Amino acid sequence: VFRCHWDIACMLFSLYFATSILYRVAFVLEEDISSYRRWLLVDFSIDIFFIVDVYFRYTRFAFVYNGTVVINRNSIARHYRKNGMLLDVFSCLPLDVIVLLIPGLKDSVFLFRLVHLIRVRRLPSYLNHIEGYLNGWNIRVSAAMSLLSKTFFYYVLVNHLCACIWFLIHRYLERNIKYTWATTDCVEGGDDAGEGCLATWDDEMGQHNICNNGYVTNCYIRSIYFVITTISTVGYGMYRWN
Repeated sequence: VFRCHWDIACMLFSLYFATSILYRVAFVLEEDISSYRRWLLVDFSIDIFFIVDVYFRYTRFAFVYNGTVVINRNSIARHYRKNGMLLDVFSCLPLDVIVLLIPGLKDSVFLFRLVHLIRVRRLPSYLNHIEGYLNGWNIRVSAAMSLLSKTFFYYVLVNHLCACIWFLIHRYLERNIKYTWATTDCVEGGDDAGEGCLATWDDEMGQHNICNNGYVTNCYIRSIYFVITTISTVGYGMYRWN
């Protein structure tokens, strides 16, 4: 029972990391960083949880080999060392905590939390474990429904991650380009790259301001739109076929 609850917690916390870490790097603006720092307490608590998880998987958690449950501690440790222990340890490195202690780097704390995304690679195994627990509780899920649910889950997650990467390109690689998808998307009307657009161009600085305050949600939705359209269609609806 404890292992079941632990794996469910691992899945939920990994999903939290998958959805929050890259989003903050991409969409949290410099003026909003201080308001998001309170979430770091939650993140650090989850980091401690995963450090304990490494200990349990190295010393306590049995595994199944050829239909036999292996409970020997030496075998458990050897099995874990061969199956991603180093990556799990690396994903627990407190680089973000170290950054907070260095003056001048505090605003980069979300960037240094990217290392914790390595933990997300275990999501498929957590889902498989939970499916096994459901079968043990006589909760039957058909193979078709299981496959459909996992496909939809991964589709949504991949679109979210790709949307964050799409906006990261706009934020860092296209910072000095006047006309981008964000500076020409004027939700309030007006000229391109003006105040009514998702992002505004500054002639003096020679760069855009990433995203106007109050439009972060719009920027995320538009990023999702462009990702889905790029992956699954042949055009953005900007031009009429002749």
